[in-house]
Amino acid sequence: MNTYNWAVESLVIENNGKIEAWVYPDYEYIDEQTTGSSRADRKMYIEKLLDDVRVELNTQLPRTSRLANVYERREPFIKTATHKIKRYLYGEHAVLR
Repeated sequence: MNTYNWAVESLVIENNGKIEAWVYPDYEYIDEQTTGSSRADRKMYIEKLLDDVRVELNTQLPRTSRLANVYERREPFIKTATHKIKRYLYGEHAVLR
């Protein structure tokens, strides 16, 4: 997912038996793309990006690995000293929003 120019970082987790992805968008890129748009239009633009990436990736994944949801993460993920996401903080019962 990080190959998209609008995604800074992402994390895929299992949540209650479903595979979900959380994406921290590049808000500077989104601001450039939505200049002059209302806050509601900007939100819809982000939601469309997230849904489009879910649909696109699911066409490339086996049925058992498909993403149920892709969510926007509004803050960068917490990282280790070596800049890796602390995945254990974002397990099935962790609050991500």
